[in-house]
Amino acid sequence: MPGTPAQRRRPVPRVTSYAWAAAIAPGIDGAMYLFGGYVGTSPGANASVHRFDLDAPTWSLDEGLSTGRAGHAAVPLPDGRIAVIGGDSYVWGAWQIAAPSVVIYEPGVGTSP
Repeated sequence: MPGTPAQRRRPVPRVTSYAWAAAIAPGIDGAMYLFGGYVGTSPGANASVHRFDLDAPTWSLDEGLSTGRAGHAAVPLPDGRIAVIGGDSYVWGAWQIAAPSVVIYEPGVGTSP
């Protein structure tokens, strides 16, 4: 990489919606993917997937997860897909446990059945 670390550093815009207890993983395309989490004061985990383009730098929505998750993990796989593992969802006063489930996420396509 050319330049010093200070020359390569640039501000990163905020994600389009605030999420906590979300998971993030790098994609084979060089982007970062932010999966689910709780958004603001909503009553449950969301299924959104945000893609961060490191070159632009901008956030965009990608195809979502099949189920909302929070407190989960995301792990890149060698073939470019991303495993989204475990987590839970709090929906209108009741915990819904997603663990020990695993879904396979394909950037631009969504989750595999």
